[in-house]
Amino acid sequence: MPRLVPPNSGWSDSLEIAIQCFGSGPKNMVIAFLQRNPNSFRSEIAEGTGLKAATLQNQIDHLLEWGVIESDIPTDKRGRGRASRYSADSERISLLLDALREYLLGADQLDK
Repeated sequence: MPRLVPPNSGWSDSLEIAIQCFGSGPKNMVIAFLQRNPNSFRSEIAEGTGLKAATLQNQIDHLLEWGVIESDIPTDKRGRGRASRYSADSERISLLLDALREYLLGADQLDK
């Protein structure tokens, strides 16, 4: 069994988030779905990804916290009877992917 390695304390916040975000199949499924289907309700995301409600909510919570997806209703305004629509934040995704790419390839390899 692989040994879990704790995060490197020298990593930037963007790199830590990128590794947690893009290293997860369910999170990638949600991101990809929302890139192709912006302004989707949770029920549409669940249907499109096949994720169960509890799993999906966990993914949405993390992705919102990291700024990878956005909701049309601010956190403090959400509640019963108010369904949120979600969209991916392409700019944030690009920033995180750049951080991961730079880490994996090394800054000196980015232009090659």
